[in-house]
Amino acid sequence: MPRPTVRYLQIADQIMEFVAAAPGTSDVRIPSERDLTEMYGAHRDTVRRALRHLRERRHIYTSKRGTFAYAPRSTPLQTAARDPRTTASTQLTYERMAHEIPELFGLEETCHTLVLRHRVFRDSATLVRCSTSYFAPSLLASVPRFKRLSRAGALSEPTTLRDINIWLLDAGVRPARPQIVRSRTTDPPDGWSWARTLVHDQHGRLLAVTDLGRLRDT
Repeated sequence: MPRPTVRYLQIADQIMEFVAAAPGTSDVRIPSERDLTEMYGAHRDTVRRALRHLRERRHIYTSKRGTFAYAPRSTPLQTAARDPRTTASTQLTYERMAHEIPELFGLEETCHTLVLRHRVFRDSATLVRCSTSYFAPSLLASVPRFKRLSRAGALSEPTTLRDINIWLLDAGVRPARPQIVRSRTTDPPDGWSWARTLVHDQHGRLLAVTDLGRLRDT
């Protein structure tokens, strides 16, 4: 006979069902503790434990405006990676920034920083999606995981954008939604569409610059 689910875990699941049913693509505001106790007929301490459980697993976050759940986001790269005909690879390196990037971060000259590259191949040979993310050099000192990874020989562990987002949250940094600042399309036979996005923190400081590419008609 299966063991009954602990009450606070039941409430945590119900909160996430509430989030999943919310319309739109923005982060979802969670009702107050008082409202949740009335909604689910639970003790306030039980509700607090459920919220703490979700917060520890990075499903929700709390700001001055209240408590919110991260809205599920599906990017073109993630969609392509789910196609059974495709394979994906991710690589995190510590290298010199490309020539245009330092100016975006307000730097007078180029320097080294962490760079995350994601590639999606179709039929193991044709590159159909790619992204290159440059992270602000200032993060290397303020985010503990960035500081460790920037040391020589420390980039062997697999890393994704989700991992990096969690490291930023752990350091008190709240990334905002990406802002598209430039897009272009190349002519055949290249046939690629490109976009550049900027991600700022809660104070408006630039955190990352990402160049995204997509082979057209894919």
